[in-house]
Amino acid sequence: MPAPLLLILGPLLPALLTAIIRRWPRVAAAVGSASALLLWRFIAVVPLAPHQPPTLGLFAGDTLTLLGRSLVLTEGVRLAFALLFAGLAVLLLLAVWLPQGSDFIPASLTVLALLSAAIMARPFSFGVLLLLAAAAVSTAVIQANLPSSSDAALRYLVFVALATPLFLVAGWMLDSGQLSLQSAVWRLLLVGFAMLLAGFPFYVWVRPIVLTASSLTPAFQFGLMQFAQFMMVLALLRENNWVADVPSFLSLLRWSGLLTLVLGGALALTSRNAGSVLGSLLLLDMGAVLMLLTMGSDGAGVALTALLTRFGALISAGVGITVLHRSRQQENHTLSWWLGLAAFLYGALSLAGFPLTPGFAPRWGLVTLLAREAGGWRWVGLVLLSVAAGVGGLVKCGRSLAEMPADPLQLTRSWREVVSWPAILALVLLLLSGVALALFPHIITRQAAELVTLLARSGN
Repeated sequence: MPAPLLLILGPLLPALLTAIIRRWPRVAAAVGSASALLLWRFIAVVPLAPHQPPTLGLFAGDTLTLLGRSLVLTEGVRLAFALLFAGLAVLLLLAVWLPQGSDFIPASLTVLALLSAAIMARPFSFGVLLLLAAAAVSTAVIQANLPSSSDAALRYLVFVALATPLFLVAGWMLDSGQLSLQSAVWRLLLVGFAMLLAGFPFYVWVRPIVLTASSLTPAFQFGLMQFAQFMMVLALLRENNWVADVPSFLSLLRWSGLLTLVLGGALALTSRNAGSVLGSLLLLDMGAVLMLLTMGSDGAGVALTALLTRFGALISAGVGITVLHRSRQQENHTLSWWLGLAAFLYGALSLAGFPLTPGFAPRWGLVTLLAREAGGWRWVGLVLLSVAAGVGGLVKCGRSLAEMPADPLQLTRSWREVVSWPAILALVLLLLSGVALALFPHIITRQAAELVTLLARSGN
């Protein structure tokens, strides 16, 4: 069996099983997490055959041809899959404790299968169609039986659907090989990238998802899905490297990212609740990633680091705010309340890029790269002001979260029944993991740098 087919069927079969047992969301989450872990183990420990032709590698072929289109598994894609499957395994394991709705587990596995196919697809236009299919299925992840999130899911799908024809037309123009069309190509790609990665002014779907979706959905949507989408963008730019040499393309894309970043900081400063400030800080981080996309290979490595730390930050913030709300509804909840508050604030600070958080490494990387450029300190000043505004908004919001109810010091049997020790352990592990990554950022930066190197080497 060709390896690409195995990596697509791998998530689809558990998706079917979890759809059958979705009446028991905790069981479905456990099955989904175990399946993702097995897929991660498979892709992480079984490398491609390095001395074989592309059609004679792992499992009788690292290339699958379907209807004249190809799915190609390279070393760079293999590492990306390992990160995606590991992230999904962690996310679904947390869903055992924090049920996300009956559709969340099967839909997330199906989305990952479609994203896997999209990353491997050749040509790019084939991958875009698979990405649109993944976006359509991801609306079930966003909604997760929550009627209030329907509008957010629809907004997201509309923007991906609008970006799809832009990419298809650009792909057709690239395949035609006509130099006269290059001006139109980079303009189409500019608007398409801004829509797909939520650049200004196409950011209006980001905060509604954070505000209305379930607690783990932002980590899936803006961590795992955005990581896969960014991989596709990098692949396209590497295959058509002349696009990255167009000054107007780079300038406009950077301004789109900067405006998104500045807007995120300003919105955070005016936010009145935890969901709003978290969505605003997410916009700030997404703007930073767009800016890094214009800075060559060094910027790509920092951007991938930002996407990886974003995933962890959104998990920490989502789990933390859920525990915080649950604790406020119960009496005698001091330990869980403090841990929930700490997890939320630490995750939000990481999104902002505050020192001593995992998000500081990519934010400092952005500042360093900007400072190397002529006149770059003006960009640096705007970035730092936006980060300061974001942190200020979080501090203002944190004051309202820090209002302790009555009897904060009692730890009774009823409290232990409300918040289990495994839940407390999960929060502690999240916080310790965040601190460890902040103190040893090379754990993530090394993975990101290796991924960029493999992508450049494989041409994917």
